[in-house]
Amino acid sequence: HHIATGLASEFCNLETLRLNRCDLDSSAASTLSQQLPRAQSLRHLALAHNNIDDVGCLKLLEASGGCDNPTCSFDLEGNPLSPGCLRKVMQAHMVLELGHSQSNTRTC
Repeated sequence: HHIATGLASEFCNLETLRLNRCDLDSSAASTLSQQLPRAQSLRHLALAHNNIDDVGCLKLLEASGGCDNPTCSFDLEGNPLSPGCLRKVMQAHMVLELGHSQSNTRTC
């Protein structure tokens, strides 16, 4: 909870946050997602090998601008996610990699 609050601080310049293998669940992902819109500098959130399900994943994606206009990429490898949710994460990642104006991806 303290990390999520810190992300929202106007003094936070963190670009990458790695919380791999921290036993985080979708409740923790929901808490992080509430602060993501305020985390202006955050570009990558690594949450690999936790226990985040589709609900937490979708909240994170939505909070970071969705699949069409993401502001942050996510590493969610090793979480119990459905293939559909993984596709959405990959689609958002591709939009970030290609740049918003060059992307021809559809809304997820």
